[in-house]
Amino acid sequence: MLPEDISDLHCYIEAAWAKLKGNPIRIPHQEHRQLHMTMYRRLENPFVIGQLTSYWDAYEAVGLNVFTGYDYLEKVWQYHE
Repeated sequence: MLPEDISDLHCYIEAAWAKLKGNPIRIPHQEHRQLHMTMYRRLENPFVIGQLTSYWDAYEAVGLNVFTGYDYLEKVWQYHE
C-alpha cells in the first residue's frame, strides 16, 4: 500500500465512527466496503477484486448493509482500527 492508501483507510475508519456515534446512528456500509477494496486495489489481480466485489454485492443483496446489530458494528470497527 502507498501512503495515500493508508490515509484513505484512516478516513474510512473516522467516517465509520462518526456514523456509529451520530444521532441518528447510521450503518457505515460504504466505508466498510471501501476500506476492504482499498486494501487490495493495488494487487491488480482481477480474481481477488472480482471476489471482493462479488462478496460486497451479495452482502448488499441480502440486506446486511441495512440491518446489522450495533454491537457487531462496534466490534468490526474496533478490529479495523
